[in-house]
Amino acid sequence: MEVAGLVVGGVSLAGLFTACVDCFEYIQLGRQFGKNYQTSVLKLDLLKLRLSRWADSVNHSDSRISVQSEEEIDKVKEVLGQIIYLFEETEKKTGKFKGLKGDTTGMPAGGYPDADIESLHQKMKSLALKRQRRTSFAQKASWALCEEKYFKRLIEDLEPLVKDLVEMFPVVKEQQRQLSIEEARELQGERGINALQEANEGEDELLRESIAQSMVCQAKHKFLENVVNDEVRVRYGDELEDKLVVIGVGSLYEKNKASGKVIVHYGDHYGQGSIFL
Repeated sequence: MEVAGLVVGGVSLAGLFTACVDCFEYIQLGRQFGKNYQTSVLKLDLLKLRLSRWADSVNHSDSRISVQSEEEIDKVKEVLGQIIYLFEETEKKTGKFKGLKGDTTGMPAGGYPDADIESLHQKMKSLALKRQRRTSFAQKASWALCEEKYFKRLIEDLEPLVKDLVEMFPVVKEQQRQLSIEEARELQGERGINALQEANEGEDELLRESIAQSMVCQAKHKFLENVVNDEVRVRYGDELEDKLVVIGVGSLYEKNKASGKVIVHYGDHYGQGSIFL
């Protein structure tokens, strides 16, 4: 089946765009990232989803994107090519390669340390694939990025490039906003949604706002802009008895701050072992 690709001003950039999106799938993050591992995974997912949203808005714009000059088309090619180049250069610098057979989703052996983050990752991946009318990414040997300094540099270089594309055609800005609302609806049931919001600080504002609005409407409780310090213990959530199962939407946690020797727990507590005992 032919892959639905990016078309700007009647010029097909499908192959270049597909190669660009696939780069996000070939990279694996090493366990050396420690506590920053989950945030790093989500940052890559956010950039990929934002890129797919932009392409979808361009391809399906009611006004159909028209360019004023060859320079605009060349600019799109240049940015997409630069994204691919950054991945290639980072791969060369790390010198760490791991060939995989079968699954090339970028998930290291053993899965994610948190099942909620894995579920969220898979949902975001599915959203990007659906926009390209694909069911899987191309099979290719993945490579491992084991040093966090290279990852930080890669993200720092990728973010302005994706931003350049997103802002290149203002006529599709509202369509991108509508797509971000649809994404928020798809993601709102994920238990790792708060981790996504934390990873998304200052990056994809359209998705961040859409998710926040969705969570405000759906949240069980809202914990917003609370500040704690000194030697206190705080739980943002409910204390629940043994064997009590709660289903449905969770709570919203936004811009809470803690300092000093505080102990803070975000989320509900079930059974024994409370931080207050």
